[in-house]
Amino acid sequence: MTFQIPTIREPQQSAEYTIIWLHGLGANHSDMVLLADALELSDRYAIRTLFPDAPYRAVTMNGGYEMRAWFDVISKEPKVVQSLEHVEESQRYLNSLIETEIAKGIPCEHIYLAGFSQGGAIALYTSLRSKQRLGGVIALSTYLPFREQIDSERASENRNSPIFYAHGTEDSIIPYAAAELTREKLTALNYSIDWHSYEMGHSVSNEEIEDLREWFIERLI
Repeated sequence: MTFQIPTIREPQQSAEYTIIWLHGLGANHSDMVLLADALELSDRYAIRTLFPDAPYRAVTMNGGYEMRAWFDVISKEPKVVQSLEHVEESQRYLNSLIETEIAKGIPCEHIYLAGFSQGGAIALYTSLRSKQRLGGVIALSTYLPFREQIDSERASENRNSPIFYAHGTEDSIIPYAAAELTREKLTALNYSIDWHSYEMGHSVSNEEIEDLREWFIERLI
């Protein structure tokens, strides 16, 4: 599968941090640009932002219709096995972006992975297995694919990396229960989770943006 070069936005000054934003199923990077802009952090904290686009794939849940997807989705049920092959393809791509940022001079501790929905799933999956000690991960309206495998596959480098995890209690796309299962699993493994729930569906709220902005400010020097 071929992945495109991501859209990159540079801050006005020399970049000191990088945030890689991953969009959801059937969307594109434009959604993440809007979210990043709403945070109003890039120029203030010298953040380079990367906005990758997932490749087009046939999605089983949608009758085989091709759309941008980080991995195939069989159904909405969180227990249904998704395509591990696709998940690992996207993981390798995201790891390549991380390595490129490090080669550009960004310390690995200054790199954050962020994603909404399916993009958040890849951000979580990758960060927990990354051999680079990342600054943190932002998981919005999402879940951890193949969560039972994390016991044996997690990397020691990111066991203390902070996780901002937010989900809507009325989410009909990725059920709130799926997020709770992920939170319970990661909490049992002693990950540092800043958990937020909001009375909303599969979306991002203004309150969530404010909470995320505060979370970032606490961690950006």
